[in-house]
Amino acid sequence: MAAAVTQRASTQTPVAAVGNTYVWELPVRLFHWINAACIATLFVTGLLIGRAMPLGGGEPYRTFTFGWVRYVHFTAAYVFLANWLFRIYWFFVGNAQARNIFAFWSRRAWKSALKEARELALASPHESQPLPNDNHLARMAHGLLFTASMFMLLTGFALYAEAHPDGTWGHLSGWLVGLVGATRPLRLWHHVVAWFFPIFVIAHLYQVIRVDALARQGLISSMFSGYYLCRLANESEQRSRRHEVATVTMAGGRR
Repeated sequence: MAAAVTQRASTQTPVAAVGNTYVWELPVRLFHWINAACIATLFVTGLLIGRAMPLGGGEPYRTFTFGWVRYVHFTAAYVFLANWLFRIYWFFVGNAQARNIFAFWSRRAWKSALKEARELALASPHESQPLPNDNHLARMAHGLLFTASMFMLLTGFALYAEAHPDGTWGHLSGWLVGLVGATRPLRLWHHVVAWFFPIFVIAHLYQVIRVDALARQGLISSMFSGYYLCRLANESEQRSRRHEVATVTMAGGRR
């Protein structure tokens, strides 16, 4: 398999390293890792809450174990909300890579996303991409992540408000209970959509590890350092991108 990939790769147009480009600003990197920690915490504690079971020994009123599980879940939800609000703010003030929204109205974006999905499924070695922002499939996936996150926050806080329906969250999200008719179907949808996140994480890890191994552009390390190695096959694009990289470097990473 490795030999086949090497042979196929050798027949392609050689790509050239244009230079390291500062793509992920520190706020974006912090958002990424905080978001990952919140998703892991919310999913695990959510499973425990959804399938309540005896945790630890002793009387529940003495150990309060399940209460701590709920406390961690709710605290992670507040951090998750604050992190997303900050990310929305940074969408407007960050660099071009921070505004990597999927252009669902663009035919070119859809064609590019389908092409990238096909290459990913077929394990094609065509993995070099100028910048992470040029990956339309990744943009689409992150758009779905944003949508699922907003759904989970709304439905989660609507369920959270059951204890205090006249409180702030009851006024902000309690209307969802009336929209679906009762609390039970709302809880069911909250649990069903929660499974989007482990699926997203598995697909995301597969994609970044695979791209990093084939294209060797430092995609994984870029989420720590912020720098991504830009490679291009087309000579005219190489010249254009080199000029752009130099401009970005002089501007301190802003595009």
